[in-house]
Amino acid sequence: MNDEALELIDAATAAAKRAARACGNPLAKEHLEYSLALVSESWIAESGQEARTPQAVVANVNAALDLFALVFAGKEGN
Repeated sequence: MNDEALELIDAATAAAKRAARACGNPLAKEHLEYSLALVSESWIAESGQEARTPQAVVANVNAALDLFALVFAGKEGN
């Protein structure tokens, strides 16, 4: 396990979270959701744990975003 790499990944995660909160553009926020998920998974891989593939991470983010869209569409329909 490379502690320096983990610290850098933690810093990248914190920066991406700050950027996501600051973005007013929904597309920019969506891109940051993917980057956050991938950076988080890189922390898992770097720490020696079993990480998902990038394809699996993207598929999981897609599924979550689709679910959020359905939930928000349902709230707007009420």
